[in-house]
Amino acid sequence: MRSKPATNHACQYLAAGILSGDFKIGGRLPAIERLAAKAHVSVHSMWQAVKQLRDDGVLNGSQGKPTVVAENCIEACKSIADSGRIHGESSAARRGSVGLIWEGAVGRIKQDILNGIYPAGSTLPYFKQLQYAYGISYPTLRKALNELVDEQYLRIVNKRYEVPSYRTPHASAGIVVCGFGGSWQEDKGKIRLGQNGHELFRLLEAECSRSGILLHALSFTFQDNGVDVWEHYTAHKTQFIANDSVLGYIYLANSYEESIDERILRIFAHIRKPIAILDDIGGWSLPPWLKSNPYVQMFTVTISRLAADRVGRYLINLGHHHCAFFSPFHQMQWSKIRLEGLVDVYASAGHANAVKSYTFDNARRRKYHNLTKDPAPLFNYYTRWKTSVSPELYKDLDKIMNTIQTKAMRTGEIRYLLSLVLEMACAEKEITAWVAVNDLTATLIMDFSREHDIRIPEDISLVSFDDTSEAMLNGLTSYNFNITGLMHQMLNHISRHGAVNKNRRRTTIAVGGSIVERRTVAPCPSRGWKFHA
Repeated sequence: MRSKPATNHACQYLAAGILSGDFKIGGRLPAIERLAAKAHVSVHSMWQAVKQLRDDGVLNGSQGKPTVVAENCIEACKSIADSGRIHGESSAARRGSVGLIWEGAVGRIKQDILNGIYPAGSTLPYFKQLQYAYGISYPTLRKALNELVDEQYLRIVNKRYEVPSYRTPHASAGIVVCGFGGSWQEDKGKIRLGQNGHELFRLLEAECSRSGILLHALSFTFQDNGVDVWEHYTAHKTQFIANDSVLGYIYLANSYEESIDERILRIFAHIRKPIAILDDIGGWSLPPWLKSNPYVQMFTVTISRLAADRVGRYLINLGHHHCAFFSPFHQMQWSKIRLEGLVDVYASAGHANAVKSYTFDNARRRKYHNLTKDPAPLFNYYTRWKTSVSPELYKDLDKIMNTIQTKAMRTGEIRYLLSLVLEMACAEKEITAWVAVNDLTATLIMDFSREHDIRIPEDISLVSFDDTSEAMLNGLTSYNFNITGLMHQMLNHISRHGAVNKNRRRTTIAVGGSIVERRTVAPCPSRGWKFHA
Protein backbone atom coordinates (compact mmCIF):
# COMPACT_ATOMS: atom_id res chain seq x y z
CA MET A 1 0.00 0.00 0.00
CA ARG A 2 1.44 3.36 -1.02
CA SER A 3 1.95 5.84 1.81
CA LYS A 4 0.47 9.31 1.62
CA PRO A 5 2.77 12.12 0.38
CA ALA A 6 2.84 13.81 3.80
CA THR A 7 3.89 10.57 5.47
CA ASN A 8 6.57 9.99 2.86
CA HIS A 9 7.81 13.53 3.36
CA ALA A 10 8.02 12.87 7.12
CA CYS A 11 10.00 9.67 6.41
CA GLN A 12 12.39 11.70 4.26
CA TYR A 13 12.76 14.29 7.00
CA LEU A 14 13.62 11.66 9.62
CA ALA A 15 16.02 9.78 7.31
CA ALA A 16 17.86 12.96 6.36
CA GLY A 17 18.06 13.99 10.00
CA ILE A 18 19.71 10.68 10.87
CA LEU A 19 22.17 10.93 7.98
CA SER A 20 23.11 14.50 8.85
CA GLY A 21 23.64 13.65 12.51
CA ASP A 22 20.77 15.75 13.84
CA PHE A 23 19.27 12.54 15.20
CA LYS A 24 22.14 10.58 16.75
CA ILE A 25 22.51 6.82 16.30
CA GLY A 26 21.25 5.24 19.51
CA GLY A 27 19.67 8.52 20.63
CA ARG A 28 16.02 9.25 21.37
CA LEU A 29 13.81 11.03 18.88
CA PRO A 30 12.17 14.27 20.00
CA ALA A 31 8.44 14.29 20.69
CA ILE A 32 6.12 13.57 17.75
CA GLU A 33 4.56 17.02 18.01
CA ARG A 34 7.95 18.72 17.76
CA LEU A 35 9.02 16.56 14.81
CA ALA A 36 5.76 17.28 12.99
CA ALA A 37 6.19 21.03 13.43
CA LYS A 38 9.78 20.90 12.12
CA ALA A 39 8.81 18.80 9.08
CA HIS A 40 5.67 20.89 8.39
CA VAL A 41 3.36 17.87 8.48
CA SER A 42 0.50 16.85 10.76
CA VAL A 43 1.08 14.93 13.97
CA HIS A 44 -0.79 11.97 12.47
CA SER A 45 1.47 11.92 9.38
CA MET A 46 4.59 12.03 11.57
CA TRP A 47 3.19 9.25 13.77
CA GLN A 48 2.62 7.14 10.64
CA ALA A 49 6.17 7.86 9.47
CA VAL A 50 7.67 6.82 12.81
CA LYS A 51 5.62 3.62 12.74
CA GLN A 52 6.73 2.90 9.16
CA LEU A 53 10.42 3.46 9.94
CA ARG A 54 10.10 1.29 13.04
CA ASP A 55 8.74 -1.51 10.86
CA ASP A 56 11.65 -0.96 8.45
CA GLY A 57 14.20 -1.28 11.30
CA VAL A 58 15.34 2.34 11.06
CA LEU A 59 13.91 3.10 14.50
CA ASN A 60 13.63 1.00 17.65
CA GLY A 61 10.99 1.19 20.34
CA SER A 62 7.58 -0.03 21.30
CA GLN A 63 4.48 1.29 23.01
CA GLY A 64 5.36 2.84 26.35
CA LYS A 65 9.07 3.02 25.50
CA PRO A 66 11.08 5.87 23.91
CA THR A 67 11.79 5.69 20.18
CA VAL A 68 15.50 5.54 19.42
CA VAL A 69 17.52 5.51 16.19
CA ALA A 70 18.74 2.01 15.30
CA GLU A 71 22.48 1.56 14.89
CA ASN A 72 22.38 -0.28 11.55
CA CYS A 73 19.92 2.05 9.84
CA ILE A 74 22.29 4.06 7.63
CA GLU A 75 21.79 2.04 4.45
CA ALA A 76 18.01 2.15 4.85
CA CYS A 77 18.18 5.91 5.42
CA LYS A 78 20.28 6.34 2.28
CA SER A 79 17.65 4.45 0.32
CA ILE A 80 14.85 6.57 1.74
CA ALA A 81 16.68 9.83 1.15
CA ASP A 82 18.07 9.11 -2.31
CA SER A 83 15.81 6.67 -4.15
CA GLY A 84 12.84 8.96 -4.68
CA ARG A 85 10.58 7.00 -2.41
CA ILE A 86 8.00 9.76 -2.57
CA HIS A 87 5.42 9.35 -5.34
CA GLY A 88 2.77 11.77 -6.53
CA GLU A 89 3.74 14.58 -4.16
CA SER A 90 3.33 18.29 -4.70
CA SER A 91 6.09 20.49 -6.15
CA ALA A 92 6.59 22.07 -2.72
CA ALA A 93 7.06 18.64 -1.18
CA ARG A 94 9.52 17.72 -3.93
CA ARG A 95 11.54 20.85 -3.26
CA GLY A 96 11.58 19.92 0.43
CA SER A 97 12.72 16.41 -0.45
CA VAL A 98 15.63 17.74 -2.53
CA GLY A 99 16.71 19.80 0.45
CA LEU A 100 16.55 16.75 2.68
CA ILE A 101 18.65 14.72 0.22
CA TRP A 102 21.27 17.47 0.16
CA GLU A 103 21.36 17.66 3.96
CA GLY A 104 21.68 13.88 4.13
CA ALA A 105 24.62 13.96 1.70
CA VAL A 106 26.36 16.58 3.84
CA GLY A 107 26.00 14.34 6.90
CA ARG A 108 27.24 11.21 5.14
CA ILE A 109 30.32 12.85 3.59
CA LYS A 110 31.12 14.60 6.87
CA GLN A 111 30.91 11.28 8.73
CA ASP A 112 33.27 9.65 6.23
CA ILE A 113 35.75 12.51 6.74
CA LEU A 114 35.54 12.19 10.53
CA ASN A 115 35.94 8.40 10.38
CA GLY A 116 39.10 8.68 8.31
CA ILE A 117 37.67 7.34 5.03
CA TYR A 118 39.07 10.55 3.55
CA PRO A 119 42.19 11.23 5.68
CA ALA A 120 43.46 14.70 6.53
CA GLY A 121 45.44 16.13 3.63
CA SER A 122 43.81 13.86 1.02
CA THR A 123 41.96 14.95 -2.12
CA LEU A 124 38.42 13.68 -2.59
CA PRO A 125 37.70 11.41 -5.58
CA TYR A 126 36.36 12.89 -8.80
CA PHE A 127 32.71 13.93 -9.01
CA LYS A 128 31.52 10.89 -10.96
CA GLN A 129 33.03 8.58 -8.36
CA LEU A 130 31.41 10.52 -5.51
CA GLN A 131 28.04 10.61 -7.30
CA TYR A 132 28.16 6.85 -7.67
CA ALA A 133 29.33 6.29 -4.08
CA TYR A 134 26.61 8.43 -2.53
CA GLY A 135 23.88 7.92 -5.12
CA ILE A 136 23.18 11.61 -5.65
CA SER A 137 23.06 14.05 -8.56
CA TYR A 138 25.82 16.44 -9.60
CA PRO A 139 24.03 19.61 -8.33
CA THR A 140 23.24 17.94 -4.98
CA LEU A 141 26.84 16.77 -4.59
CA ARG A 142 28.32 20.18 -5.41
CA LYS A 143 25.97 21.91 -3.00
CA ALA A 144 26.88 19.41 -0.24
CA LEU A 145 30.63 19.83 -0.83
CA ASN A 146 30.38 23.62 -0.81
CA GLU A 147 28.49 23.44 2.49
CA LEU A 148 31.34 21.36 3.93
CA VAL A 149 33.79 24.00 2.69
CA ASP A 150 31.82 26.63 4.60
CA GLU A 151 31.94 24.40 7.70
CA GLN A 152 35.75 24.03 7.25
CA TYR A 153 35.62 20.26 6.74
CA LEU A 154 36.87 20.74 3.16
CA ARG A 155 38.78 23.31 1.17
CA ILE A 156 39.16 23.91 -2.57
CA VAL A 157 42.68 23.49 -3.98
CA ASN A 158 43.25 23.71 -7.77
CA LYS A 159 39.52 23.20 -8.37
CA ARG A 160 39.51 19.95 -6.35
CA TYR A 161 38.01 19.37 -2.91
CA GLU A 162 40.57 18.49 -0.25
CA VAL A 163 40.35 17.53 3.41
CA PRO A 164 42.44 20.11 5.31
CA SER A 165 45.67 18.77 6.74
CA TYR A 166 46.34 18.91 10.48
CA ARG A 167 49.71 20.43 9.56
CA THR A 168 50.42 23.81 11.13
CA PRO A 169 52.78 26.52 9.88
CA HIS A 170 54.25 26.90 13.37
CA ALA A 171 57.09 24.45 13.98
CA SER A 172 56.59 24.58 17.75
CA ALA A 173 52.83 23.90 17.67
CA GLY A 174 51.72 20.81 19.51
CA ILE A 175 48.93 18.82 21.13
CA VAL A 176 48.97 17.74 24.76
CA VAL A 177 47.69 14.24 25.64
CA CYS A 178 47.16 13.71 29.35
CA GLY A 179 45.56 11.44 31.91
CA PHE A 180 45.81 9.94 35.36
CA GLY A 181 49.21 8.36 36.05
CA GLY A 182 50.16 4.90 37.26
CA SER A 183 50.82 4.32 40.95
CA TRP A 184 53.28 1.40 40.81
CA GLN A 185 56.99 2.11 40.75
CA GLU A 186 57.51 0.61 37.28
CA ASP A 187 54.79 2.75 35.67
CA LYS A 188 55.04 5.88 37.79
CA GLY A 189 54.87 8.97 35.61
CA LYS A 190 53.24 7.06 32.75
CA ILE A 191 49.67 7.75 31.63
CA ARG A 192 47.51 4.82 32.69
CA LEU A 193 46.28 3.55 29.32
CA GLY A 194 43.69 0.90 28.69
CA GLN A 195 43.64 -1.14 25.52
CA ASN A 196 41.86 1.54 23.49
CA GLY A 197 44.04 4.23 25.07
CA HIS A 198 47.17 2.42 23.88
CA GLU A 199 45.82 2.19 20.33
CA LEU A 200 44.68 5.83 20.33
CA PHE A 201 48.06 6.98 21.64
CA ARG A 202 49.92 5.00 18.97
CA LEU A 203 47.74 6.43 16.19
CA LEU A 204 48.11 9.97 17.54
CA GLU A 205 51.89 9.62 17.54
CA ALA A 206 51.88 8.48 13.92
CA GLU A 207 49.45 11.17 12.69
CA CYS A 208 51.18 14.01 14.56
CA SER A 209 54.55 12.87 13.23
CA ARG A 210 53.16 12.80 9.68
CA SER A 211 51.58 16.24 10.09
CA GLY A 212 54.60 17.90 11.73
CA ILE A 213 52.78 18.49 15.04
CA LEU A 214 54.58 18.03 18.34
CA LEU A 215 52.91 15.57 20.72
CA HIS A 216 53.34 16.20 24.43
CA ALA A 217 52.23 13.54 26.90
CA LEU A 218 51.63 14.36 30.57
CA SER A 219 50.36 12.31 33.47
CA PHE A 220 48.99 13.45 36.82
CA THR A 221 49.38 11.94 40.29
CA PHE A 222 48.15 13.23 43.62
CA GLN A 223 50.19 14.26 46.64
CA ASP A 224 49.07 15.77 49.93
CA ASN A 225 50.04 19.21 48.70
CA GLY A 226 48.32 18.96 45.33
CA VAL A 227 48.80 17.48 41.85
CA ASP A 228 52.14 16.38 40.43
CA VAL A 229 52.67 16.60 36.66
CA TRP A 230 54.93 14.05 34.93
CA GLU A 231 56.40 13.81 31.45
CA HIS A 232 55.07 10.48 30.13
CA TYR A 233 58.08 9.47 28.03
CA THR A 234 60.82 10.24 30.58
CA ALA A 235 58.83 9.83 33.84
CA HIS A 236 60.33 13.12 35.06
CA LYS A 237 58.38 15.76 36.95
CA THR A 238 57.50 18.78 34.85
CA GLN A 239 55.08 21.69 34.55
CA PHE A 240 51.69 21.73 32.90
CA ILE A 241 51.94 23.09 29.35
CA ALA A 242 49.61 26.03 28.75
CA ASN A 243 51.01 28.48 26.21
CA ASP A 244 50.31 29.77 22.72
CA SER A 245 52.11 26.85 21.08
CA VAL A 246 49.44 24.39 22.29
CA LEU A 247 46.77 23.75 19.67
CA GLY A 248 44.58 21.78 22.06
CA TYR A 249 44.33 19.01 24.65
CA ILE A 250 43.20 15.37 24.66
CA TYR A 251 42.28 14.08 28.10
CA LEU A 252 41.79 10.36 28.79
CA ALA A 253 39.23 9.89 31.58
CA ASN A 254 40.72 6.64 32.83
CA SER A 255 40.93 6.71 36.62
CA TYR A 256 37.85 4.54 37.43
CA GLU A 257 37.05 7.23 40.02
CA GLU A 258 35.10 10.18 38.70
CA SER A 259 36.27 12.40 41.56
CA ILE A 260 39.91 11.98 40.45
CA ASP A 261 39.20 13.03 36.88
CA GLU A 262 37.23 16.03 38.15
CA ARG A 263 40.17 17.16 40.31
CA ILE A 264 42.52 16.94 37.33
CA LEU A 265 40.09 18.67 34.97
CA ARG A 266 40.03 21.70 37.27
CA ILE A 267 43.28 22.57 35.51
CA PHE A 268 41.33 23.02 32.27
CA ALA A 269 38.54 25.16 33.75
CA HIS A 270 39.78 28.45 32.30
CA ILE A 271 41.74 27.26 29.27
CA ARG A 272 40.43 28.71 26.02
CA LYS A 273 41.79 25.99 23.76
CA PRO A 274 39.96 22.96 22.28
CA ILE A 275 39.72 20.09 24.77
CA ALA A 276 38.74 16.58 23.63
CA ILE A 277 37.82 14.23 26.49
CA LEU A 278 37.60 10.47 25.98
CA ASP A 279 35.39 8.53 28.40
CA ASP A 280 36.93 5.07 28.06
CA ILE A 281 35.55 3.70 31.33
CA GLY A 282 31.85 4.52 31.29
CA GLY A 283 29.39 6.31 33.52
CA TRP A 284 31.38 9.53 33.41
CA SER A 285 29.93 12.92 32.57
CA LEU A 286 31.20 16.47 32.34
CA PRO A 287 31.08 18.33 35.67
CA PRO A 288 28.70 21.32 35.56
CA TRP A 289 31.50 23.89 35.81
CA LEU A 290 33.13 22.49 32.65
CA LYS A 291 29.97 22.18 30.57
CA SER A 292 29.90 25.94 30.04
CA ASN A 293 33.30 25.82 28.29
CA PRO A 294 32.47 25.90 24.54
CA TYR A 295 35.84 24.37 23.67
CA VAL A 296 35.15 21.07 25.45
CA GLN A 297 33.85 18.01 23.59
CA MET A 298 33.24 14.54 25.06
CA PHE A 299 33.89 11.39 23.02
CA THR A 300 33.21 7.72 23.69
CA VAL A 301 33.71 4.40 21.92
CA THR A 302 33.66 1.34 24.15
CA ILE A 303 30.79 2.48 26.37
CA SER A 304 28.45 3.36 23.52
CA ARG A 305 25.37 1.18 22.92
CA LEU A 306 26.18 1.22 19.21
CA ALA A 307 28.42 -1.85 19.49
CA ALA A 308 25.85 -4.05 21.24
CA ASP A 309 23.13 -2.90 18.84
CA ARG A 310 25.25 -3.81 15.82
CA VAL A 311 26.23 -7.23 17.25
CA GLY A 312 22.64 -8.04 18.25
CA ARG A 313 21.20 -7.20 14.83
CA TYR A 314 24.02 -9.08 13.14
CA LEU A 315 23.09 -12.25 15.04
CA ILE A 316 19.34 -11.78 14.57
CA ASN A 317 19.80 -11.37 10.81
CA LEU A 318 21.62 -14.73 10.81
CA GLY A 319 18.68 -16.38 12.56
CA HIS A 320 20.10 -16.48 16.09
CA HIS A 321 17.00 -15.65 18.12
CA HIS A 322 18.49 -16.73 21.46
CA CYS A 323 21.99 -15.96 22.70
CA ALA A 324 24.09 -16.06 25.87
CA PHE A 325 26.24 -13.19 27.14
CA PHE A 326 29.42 -13.89 29.13
CA SER A 327 31.33 -11.34 31.18
CA PRO A 328 33.80 -11.78 34.05
CA PHE A 329 34.15 -7.98 34.21
CA HIS A 330 30.59 -6.99 34.99
CA GLN A 331 31.65 -4.49 37.64
CA MET A 332 32.67 -2.30 34.69
CA GLN A 333 30.18 0.08 33.10
CA TRP A 334 31.12 -0.98 29.57
CA SER A 335 30.14 -4.57 30.37
CA LYS A 336 26.75 -3.52 31.70
CA ILE A 337 26.09 -1.29 28.69
CA ARG A 338 26.90 -4.12 26.26
CA LEU A 339 24.48 -6.46 28.01
CA GLU A 340 21.74 -3.84 28.24
CA GLY A 341 22.15 -2.95 24.57
CA LEU A 342 22.00 -6.61 23.55
CA VAL A 343 18.83 -7.20 25.59
CA ASP A 344 17.17 -4.08 24.15
CA VAL A 345 17.91 -4.87 20.51
CA TYR A 346 16.57 -8.42 20.90
CA ALA A 347 13.44 -7.13 22.63
CA SER A 348 12.86 -4.50 19.92
CA ALA A 349 13.08 -7.27 17.32
CA GLY A 350 10.33 -9.20 19.11
CA HIS A 351 12.59 -11.60 21.03
CA ALA A 352 11.91 -10.76 24.66
CA ASN A 353 13.86 -12.70 27.30
CA ALA A 354 16.07 -14.10 24.54
CA VAL A 355 19.42 -13.10 26.07
CA LYS A 356 20.71 -15.27 28.90
CA SER A 357 23.42 -13.54 30.93
CA TYR A 358 26.32 -15.24 32.70
CA THR A 359 28.20 -12.49 34.48
CA PHE A 360 30.34 -12.07 37.56
CA ASP A 361 32.52 -9.41 39.10
CA ASN A 362 36.17 -10.39 38.65
CA ALA A 363 37.30 -7.50 40.88
CA ARG A 364 36.12 -9.62 43.82
CA ARG A 365 37.30 -12.92 42.37
CA ARG A 366 38.81 -14.32 45.56
CA LYS A 367 35.33 -14.58 47.06
CA TYR A 368 34.37 -17.19 44.49
CA HIS A 369 36.90 -19.95 45.04
CA ASN A 370 40.36 -20.57 46.48
CA LEU A 371 43.24 -21.43 44.21
CA THR A 372 44.19 -25.11 44.45
CA LYS A 373 47.61 -24.21 45.83
CA ASP A 374 48.98 -21.09 47.44
CA PRO A 375 51.37 -19.45 44.92
CA ALA A 376 53.40 -17.79 47.71
CA PRO A 377 56.11 -20.54 47.83
CA LEU A 378 56.88 -19.96 44.15
CA PHE A 379 57.51 -16.25 44.68
CA ASN A 380 59.38 -16.86 47.96
CA TYR A 381 61.72 -19.25 46.17
CA TYR A 382 62.30 -16.68 43.42
CA THR A 383 63.10 -13.98 45.99
CA ARG A 384 65.71 -16.21 47.66
CA TRP A 385 67.21 -17.17 44.29
CA LYS A 386 67.71 -13.48 43.40
CA THR A 387 70.02 -12.98 46.39
CA SER A 388 72.49 -15.52 45.03
CA VAL A 389 72.85 -14.31 41.42
CA SER A 390 73.94 -11.21 39.53
CA PRO A 391 71.22 -8.53 39.01
CA GLU A 392 71.65 -8.82 35.23
CA LEU A 393 70.17 -12.34 35.41
CA TYR A 394 66.90 -11.39 37.05
CA LYS A 395 66.26 -7.89 35.70
CA ASP A 396 63.95 -9.16 32.93
CA LEU A 397 62.69 -12.06 35.04
CA ASP A 398 61.19 -9.58 37.51
CA LYS A 399 58.82 -8.40 34.81
CA ILE A 400 57.87 -11.98 33.95
CA MET A 401 57.19 -12.86 37.59
CA ASN A 402 55.09 -9.74 37.97
CA THR A 403 53.08 -10.80 34.91
CA ILE A 404 52.59 -14.26 36.43
CA GLN A 405 51.48 -12.79 39.73
CA THR A 406 48.98 -10.38 38.15
CA LYS A 407 47.78 -11.22 34.64
CA ALA A 408 48.36 -14.98 34.54
CA MET A 409 46.84 -15.67 37.97
CA ARG A 410 43.83 -13.48 37.12
CA THR A 411 43.35 -15.18 33.75
CA GLY A 412 43.45 -18.56 35.48
CA GLU A 413 40.76 -17.40 37.86
CA ILE A 414 38.59 -16.18 34.98
CA ARG A 415 39.12 -19.46 33.13
CA TYR A 416 37.89 -21.43 36.14
CA LEU A 417 34.79 -19.28 36.66
CA LEU A 418 33.91 -19.33 32.97
CA SER A 419 34.08 -23.12 32.90
CA LEU A 420 31.34 -23.24 35.55
CA VAL A 421 28.92 -20.96 33.72
CA LEU A 422 29.72 -22.45 30.30
CA GLU A 423 28.59 -25.84 31.53
CA MET A 424 25.27 -24.24 32.49
CA ALA A 425 25.02 -22.43 29.14
CA CYS A 426 25.53 -25.67 27.24
CA ALA A 427 22.37 -27.02 28.81
CA GLU A 428 20.31 -24.20 27.25
CA LYS A 429 19.27 -25.83 23.99
CA GLU A 430 17.55 -22.74 22.57
CA ILE A 431 20.82 -20.77 22.61
CA THR A 432 22.64 -20.82 19.27
CA ALA A 433 25.13 -17.98 19.75
CA TRP A 434 27.51 -16.91 22.50
CA VAL A 435 28.49 -13.27 22.93
CA ALA A 436 31.68 -12.58 24.90
CA VAL A 437 32.19 -9.19 26.52
CA ASN A 438 35.72 -8.94 25.08
CA ASP A 439 38.29 -10.93 23.13
CA LEU A 440 40.04 -12.29 26.24
CA THR A 441 36.79 -13.85 27.41
CA ALA A 442 36.13 -15.20 23.90
CA THR A 443 39.55 -16.89 23.60
CA LEU A 444 39.00 -18.63 26.94
CA ILE A 445 35.59 -19.76 25.70
CA MET A 446 37.27 -21.16 22.59
CA ASP A 447 39.68 -23.13 24.80
CA PHE A 448 36.71 -24.58 26.70
CA SER A 449 34.99 -25.49 23.42
CA ARG A 450 38.03 -27.38 22.13
CA GLU A 451 38.33 -29.29 25.39
CA HIS A 452 34.66 -30.38 25.20
CA ASP A 453 34.42 -31.11 21.45
CA ILE A 454 32.13 -28.14 20.77
CA ARG A 455 32.62 -26.99 17.19
CA ILE A 456 32.59 -23.25 16.50
CA PRO A 457 30.66 -22.17 14.46
CA GLU A 458 29.12 -25.48 13.34
CA ASP A 459 27.58 -26.18 16.75
CA ILE A 460 27.42 -22.67 18.16
CA SER A 461 28.48 -19.20 16.98
CA LEU A 462 30.79 -16.94 18.97
CA VAL A 463 31.26 -13.16 18.65
CA SER A 464 33.03 -10.66 20.90
CA PHE A 465 34.18 -7.05 21.20
CA ASP A 466 37.52 -5.19 20.76
CA ASP A 467 39.02 -6.84 17.63
CA THR A 468 42.45 -7.29 19.20
CA SER A 469 45.39 -9.18 17.73
CA GLU A 470 44.14 -12.23 19.66
CA ALA A 471 40.90 -12.09 17.67
CA MET A 472 42.85 -12.01 14.43
CA LEU A 473 45.14 -14.90 15.43
CA ASN A 474 42.19 -17.06 16.53
CA GLY A 475 39.91 -16.26 13.58
CA LEU A 476 37.41 -14.68 16.00
CA THR A 477 34.57 -12.51 14.72
CA SER A 478 34.79 -9.33 16.78
CA TYR A 479 33.52 -5.76 16.89
CA ASN A 480 36.12 -3.15 15.94
CA PHE A 481 35.59 0.12 17.83
CA ASN A 482 37.18 2.24 15.07
CA ILE A 483 39.88 3.94 17.14
CA THR A 484 41.20 5.45 13.91
CA GLY A 485 37.89 7.24 13.45
CA LEU A 486 38.01 8.38 17.07
CA MET A 487 41.47 9.86 16.54
CA HIS A 488 40.37 11.76 13.43
CA GLN A 489 37.28 13.12 15.19
CA MET A 490 39.37 14.34 18.12
CA LEU A 491 42.00 15.94 15.88
CA ASN A 492 39.24 17.50 13.81
CA HIS A 493 37.76 19.04 16.95
CA ILE A 494 41.16 20.52 17.80
CA SER A 495 42.11 21.65 14.29
CA ARG A 496 38.75 23.35 13.70
CA HIS A 497 39.00 25.48 16.84
CA GLY A 498 38.15 28.57 14.82
CA ALA A 499 34.73 27.07 14.10
CA VAL A 500 33.75 26.62 17.75
CA ASN A 501 30.04 27.25 18.19
CA LYS A 502 29.51 28.72 21.62
CA ASN A 503 25.78 28.06 21.44
CA ARG A 504 25.94 24.45 20.34
CA ARG A 505 24.32 21.76 22.41
CA ARG A 506 26.77 19.72 24.50
CA THR A 507 26.37 16.07 23.43
CA THR A 508 28.83 13.20 23.67
CA ILE A 509 30.08 12.03 20.27
CA ALA A 510 29.79 8.24 20.03
CA VAL A 511 32.13 6.92 17.36
CA GLY A 512 30.67 3.95 15.49
CA GLY A 513 32.65 0.85 14.54
CA SER A 514 32.04 -2.33 12.57
CA ILE A 515 32.02 -6.09 12.92
CA VAL A 516 35.09 -7.85 11.51
CA GLU A 517 33.79 -11.19 10.26
CA ARG A 518 36.14 -14.13 10.56
CA ARG A 519 35.41 -17.81 11.25
CA THR A 520 33.37 -18.07 14.45
CA VAL A 521 29.89 -17.01 13.32
CA ALA A 522 27.57 -18.84 10.92
CA PRO A 523 23.82 -18.88 10.22
CA CYS A 524 21.78 -20.42 13.01
CA PRO A 525 22.43 -24.19 13.19
CA SER A 526 20.12 -26.87 14.54
CA ARG A 527 21.36 -27.85 17.98
CA GLY A 528 22.33 -31.47 17.37
CA TRP A 529 25.53 -31.63 19.41
CA LYS A 530 25.81 -32.96 22.93
CA PHE A 531 27.90 -31.44 25.69
CA HIS A 532 30.67 -33.64 27.08
CA ALA A 533 31.42 -32.61 30.68
